[in-house]
Amino acid sequence: MTFSGEARTSDRGSVPVLIGEADELMRAGQSGLALEAYRRVLELDPARGDVAQRVTWMEREQRTLRRVREFRRTLGLTAFALALLGSWFTVREARLNQLVPGLPAVQSDVPASVDARLEAMDLLLAENPLWIGGLALRREREQ
Repeated sequence: MTFSGEARTSDRGSVPVLIGEADELMRAGQSGLALEAYRRVLELDPARGDVAQRVTWMEREQRTLRRVREFRRTLGLTAFALALLGSWFTVREARLNQLVPGLPAVQSDVPASVDARLEAMDLLLAENPLWIGGLALRREREQ
């Protein structure tokens, strides 16, 4: 028997110890370390079908957990982006709504004031085509 074969035989004696350690790690909730220990058992004794099944199951479980984590992260980032976009949109709408009272007022005895207000309204609407408050301004302009 070669030296490496002797070492392999002596390592097989540590297989039950490694399995016990891996089981303890699983009970402690450290599945990543337990998976490494089970893989080491398979390196020492590839004939252990029960350990091979356990490793396959654990790898599948980790892939599933990774997908769940990635989905949650994507969902969280999407929710954050939507909240940020909503905040920006709300602030923008408020800023634009504050500009409306500053438009030139229509004076009944000065016809040029109507033209000045319409011009200011057209400019504001042209600069901000996506403005919810602009709907009321458009209605006023049509009248």
